[in-house]
Amino acid sequence: MTTTLTADALATVETVCARAAAAAEPFAATTPASRARALVAVADALTAAAPELVALAATETGLTEARLNGELARTAVQLKLFSKVVHDGAYLDARIDPADADFALGSRPDVRRMLVPVGPIVNFAAGNFPFAFSVAGGDTAAALAAGCPVILKGHSGHPRLGARTAEIVIGALEGAGMPAGVFQFITGQEEGVAVLKDPRVRAGSFTGSIPAGRLLADIAAAREAPIPFFGELGSLNPVFVTEGALAERAPAIIASYLASVSGSAGQLCTKPGIVFVPAGHGMGEAIQAGVAALPSHRLLNQRITAGFASRRDQILATPGVEVVADGGLRIDDEGHGWATATFASVSVETLRAARSALLAEAFGPLSILVEYPPGCDLAALATELFEGNLTASVHLAAGEDSASVRGLVRVLAEHAGRVLFDEWPTGVAVTPAMQHGGPWPATTNDSSTSVGTAAIGRFLRAVAYQNTPQALLPPPLQDANPWQVPQAVSAAGESRRWGVAD
Repeated sequence: MTTTLTADALATVETVCARAAAAAEPFAATTPASRARALVAVADALTAAAPELVALAATETGLTEARLNGELARTAVQLKLFSKVVHDGAYLDARIDPADADFALGSRPDVRRMLVPVGPIVNFAAGNFPFAFSVAGGDTAAALAAGCPVILKGHSGHPRLGARTAEIVIGALEGAGMPAGVFQFITGQEEGVAVLKDPRVRAGSFTGSIPAGRLLADIAAAREAPIPFFGELGSLNPVFVTEGALAERAPAIIASYLASVSGSAGQLCTKPGIVFVPAGHGMGEAIQAGVAALPSHRLLNQRITAGFASRRDQILATPGVEVVADGGLRIDDEGHGWATATFASVSVETLRAARSALLAEAFGPLSILVEYPPGCDLAALATELFEGNLTASVHLAAGEDSASVRGLVRVLAEHAGRVLFDEWPTGVAVTPAMQHGGPWPATTNDSSTSVGTAAIGRFLRAVAYQNTPQALLPPPLQDANPWQVPQAVSAAGESRRWGVAD
């Protein structure tokens, strides 16, 4: 992708990248306690501005205020969770191997290793989560927690909200004493690409579509000095419902399925796009009744509307596809859309024959039921049909266990970042153990997560110091341990925790 920036835009990119580079060293040198306080200050400032921000978001995105209030609360929780991670200091993974003349492999030098910030990063905001994956969302929180300056490329779907949120974040960071240039906000696709190409930027993150994510990932990889790029992209999130589960609790499965597909108009990366159910499942009438009771929901913007309309038409026009319930799609003269959930049904044979048309994400409230015959090898089917996904789910009867179920679970774990049981994938808990990622095309880099405290690892790199004088060691590796972070110290072949209270 070539950029044709104006002189003013080029000057802006240069200024932003220069400020971020200048902020990198002093920001990395901030103590865990001071950086943790800064993250809390950002969380508190966003919470205080909630009425203003939620109103802006509702106007620009069409999402409900209830959804947006919850998302803003989640955003504040993310920031505070990372503040605890930073304050604890274990994320630095400080390891100390003192010199040992009697080491098993011969004399061992003094080697000390820790994780350090990679440097300035560019984060491309998402459109469907205007708080939690946008300006002050999880990628920003993880990068700031790691000690990396952030250049945030705002999303065109909520420009006023993005700019106002950035003002609040910058004010909170400055008020907490963080270096100037630690957080900056830019707009424009070409400006974002120019920043990604700048040699002073050391990593990138993105949440959005597969085509856009692949384009940016390729740009990052094609640089003279390639950089890591963490894109969270599209996902079908397959679900497998066993005959026993359906016989045991069909009404509950149907109700939760409807909610998972229709919530936020299906504009979620974890929406269950394809659900495997036993042939003759008998769910049709209940799904039709449920869809009839659902209100229509505005789609995020005209581009999303056009994309959903195209995929919806393609799926419903595919030979062998039967419509179970069609809530409809209305598009006004300006291209804005209002949709209600649509459910279709196909056989396994139809899915195989039309996989190119059916096995692609439909970003909106549409889901396909796949009817599998008795004795179907679901593990083999999953292996045959799916690439990487963010999630995969299994609904079982109480106590159900068999070789076929275990085989299915094993295959799903190979193809998805999170495997769920008796639940639907929408709703990603912000918690230390969460994994929000998966093999391509769910992400561009399956080495980490974009939700949960492990996300900080994307913006860190390891450095080892050998036979280094104490005065030249970074604080986490000094014997005095002035930051009081956990240190793993090798002694006589054992590791022990040193520098923190029992």
